[in-house]
Amino acid sequence: MSDPTEPTHDVNDRPCLILDLPELADEAAWQLSEFLQCLAEHIDAHYSAQILRAHRAHERERQRLNREQFRAEAQQPLPFPTRRSNSPPAPSSRSLSPLVHHRS
Repeated sequence: MSDPTEPTHDVNDRPCLILDLPELADEAAWQLSEFLQCLAEHIDAHYSAQILRAHRAHERERQRLNREQFRAEAQQPLPFPTRRSNSPPAPSSRSLSPLVHHRS
């Protein structure tokens, strides 16, 4: 069983915060936006090393998953049509040569 205090990479397992935001006056909405922008900048600056490491880890994981998917797709059989054993092969466009007219 996983530790509930450990972070998970499955977005469906993460807790989420759902807020019903109140109506705000224009000035209050602007002040809230400025505060949150400033807070986000401070968080980014303080945790920049951790954020960069996490970003790189996520990128490596994405690349690993892409490689796995590519390998799985490469191992799939190609969808060639099967031919019945008693039917002749279909003529190819190369075997149908145009009539050649000779001039005398």
